[in-house]
Parts: sequence; structure tokens; C-alpha cells
Amino acid sequence: MACPFFDPTDPFSWEAWPNPPRMTLGDPYHGVCTAIAGEVPSDRVRTCCNAGYARGTCPSFPVGDVPDTVRFGIVKRDAGIAVLRYVRERNHHPHDDGTLELPEPGSAGESTLIERQARAFLSSYLRRNL
Repeated sequence: MACPFFDPTDPFSWEAWPNPPRMTLGDPYHGVCTAIAGEVPSDRVRTCCNAGYARGTCPSFPVGDVPDTVRFGIVKRDAGIAVLRYVRERNHHPHDDGTLELPEPGSAGESTLIERQARAFLSSYLRRNL
């Protein structure tokens, strides 16, 4: 479950991560923390950003009624369009959810953080399944 404040930039090798947990984005990613608007130390990328549920563990995690993880799933793929469903959770309970339509393989012009996370998830999925 990725942190909802994590902006994934590029995947890194599974070999660099002994015994990796299941990744919500499919692959582990380097990225930027939008809560602090900056690069994230590599140890936090592994334990907080890619894994989610960082409330109370990550010093950059915001306070308040904000989600602490996001999950994705593919609803359907048809004619070069992927429909994805996302759920952002807070304390293991749904916080909000929605549906996104993304072109495959798509352009890099997504404007929102949830769209960039969904694009990373879709890219990981397509790498494994094509």
C-alpha cells in the first residue's frame, strides 16, 4: 500500500530489496514526498513510501484526518484504455475512493498525484503481463 503523499518517479530493482513486501504500485519506486515537497531518504522509500501506513513512523507524514495508504486495481482494459479503481484508507478503513481511465501505454501528462500513482501501478502491471 503506497503512501498517498508519495509521487513515484521510477521503479527500482527488486534485487536491491531483500524480502520485499507486496507493493501496491506493483514495483518498488523511487520518488518524491509531496507532504514535504522533496526527495525521500532511501530507507524511508522502502519502509514508508512504498509500504504505506506511515502515520506515526514517518516524520514527514501530515497530521489530521488524511488517508495513510492507497490501493489500486484494474477494473477493465479495452481498446487501449485501462479503467482503474482506487481506495485510499485511513487506519485500515476506507477514506475515499474513485475510478480513473488511463490510456495504455499513455502519455505522461497526468496532473494529479493519484493519476501519477495509478500510472505507476498500470506500468508495473503491463511490464508483468505483456
